[in-house]
Amino acid sequence: MKIKTEGRFEAAHLLDEYRGKCQRLHGHNWKVEVEIEDNRVLVDSCAWGILWDFGNLKQILDEFDHYTLAKDCENNREILSSLPKDWIVWLPCNPTAEDLAIIIKKKIYLSIPDFVDCTVRLWENDKCYAEVK
Repeated sequence: MKIKTEGRFEAAHLLDEYRGKCQRLHGHNWKVEVEIEDNRVLVDSCAWGILWDFGNLKQILDEFDHYTLAKDCENNREILSSLPKDWIVWLPCNPTAEDLAIIIKKKIYLSIPDFVDCTVRLWENDKCYAEVK
């Protein structure tokens, strides 16, 4: 059995120690695609015959939607000091597409017990994405 769902969120991000055009605080309209695959027979092993509630993705993405995402470090705390504290999601890593895809996948794993495989594809724009299997 394979299921797929998509979601979107809008968020700014600040990349610590990155040098280039994207070192400035900027935002994206992020798109997330999630595929979950499991070989179990749902009738026998899953409540209500549901592998994963599609609404779970919205709950996960709401944690990022309309926030500023930043690595929790002294430099970023100084740069973002003028923003209200509840506008920022502090992360243990840079909020790159790659690391955000990993974070989202970890949150999905926490919401589903005992499934076989999950792929997360996080689109930063219509041409660029990171994928974690």
